Amino acid sequence: MRHRERRPGLRPLLLLGVLSLLIWGGLTTPAHAGRVITNGEIRIPTDEVIQDDLYLFGQRVIIAGRVEGDLYAVAQEVLITGEITGDVVVAAQVVTIQGYVGDDLRAAAAILRVKGATLGDDVLTAGMAVNVQPAMAVPGDMWAAGYQVYITDVDGNVWAAGNGVTIAGRVGGNVYAVVGDGEGPPVTLFTFFAPVDDLPYVPAGLTLTERARVRGDLVYRSFQAATLAAGATVEGRIIQELPQPPDTDPEPEIRWGSRPWLIAQGRRWITLLLVGGLSFLAMPHIMRQLGRPISRRPLPALGWGLVIVLGVIGALMLLFLGGLLLTIVFGVLSLNTLATWSFLLSLGTSGAVVISYLAYTTLLAPSVVGYGLFSRWDRGGHGWVLPLGLGLSLYIGASSLPYVGGVIYLLVWLWGLGALWLFWRDTRRVRRAPPPTPESS
Repeated sequence: MRHRERRPGLRPLLLLGVLSLLIWGGLTTPAHAGRVITNGEIRIPTDEVIQDDLYLFGQRVIIAGRVEGDLYAVAQEVLITGEITGDVVVAAQVVTIQGYVGDDLRAAAAILRVKGATLGDDVLTAGMAVNVQPAMAVPGDMWAAGYQVYITDVDGNVWAAGNGVTIAGRVGGNVYAVVGDGEGPPVTLFTFFAPVDDLPYVPAGLTLTERARVRGDLVYRSFQAATLAAGATVEGRIIQELPQPPDTDPEPEIRWGSRPWLIAQGRRWITLLLVGGLSFLAMPHIMRQLGRPISRRPLPALGWGLVIVLGVIGALMLLFLGGLLLTIVFGVLSLNTLATWSFLLSLGTSGAVVISYLAYTTLLAPSVVGYGLFSRWDRGGHGWVLPLGLGLSLYIGASSLPYVGGVIYLLVWLWGLGALWLFWRDTRRVRRAPPPTPESS
């Protein structure tokens, strides 16, 4: 056995297999509509023949009949004991295939079990536990990625990636594997939602049992040598590739006051000045009103800033929990469209809140606070330029100081948020105030 440092072609092939599973398997739009069934439990009995492509969406799918076309299924559990003449594309927590698949099998599942099935072409799988033991050898190639992967007979090539990969049969081509080095917890700890008593034990690393016969090369990437049982044979080369160690060299430290430090702080100052200057040009009145509490009411602005931070955290928690609750309720009621939109709206709204908060506190709040500290020097017109430039210079210098820079960041964030709240509150009060009554002559 010989060692090589690196083979660049292995990882792209594995990634290609997984991407093919996700893109061409789950997202491909068929040429015609086919037959679509949505229900909690979907059963195709043994005496039923469907002469069309079949699309199933439910909690449990059981196929005992015959489908003369492709099968697409998304469910919590999928069991196939019947015949599928075309492709099988499934995504579920547990997928069990014991029947006939006439073409490609593409499956994404926490647990995939192929036991005693007859497969017609390639197999692409991804999951926590992948167990492929067909009645006859897989006629094509196989791509498998999971925490543990157990493979028996394959006529073509095998690409596998996992903490543990076991080859327990004949492989007509080459084997390419990326495997782990340490013993992890058993897969049963991760799959409490399904019985896994019939899953074979897969140790960490690459293992070839006594039944393993590899007609081509065995190429694997791991720090740990492969385990070849007595009787296992590899007709080609056995090549162990050592994973490239991570780059542990620390980044060069930029000393305070050095030239790189001055360049970095100058870039920060220019960025904030551009953001603040454009904001003043676009909305000078609002920016001046935002900066006013910093010089006139600094303590209330600081206190309200803390309240806003707590409010944003609470709002995000309510959005997440509310969206999760609605998603669960709609899912229980089988209102899948509403459940999907509830989740997406909750996720999108939370993301918008986080992005708006970070954009204001990191880009605009320094300009608001910096201008507010020197706002008395603003004489109208473009008089904001000098206060803004001086304030940002003070902020850049203070926030880059060792030990106290983090405190400066926090104070500017709180002051900026508090100024925003006071501006909004004062604006509402002015709008709600009754118009002055004219004095009678």
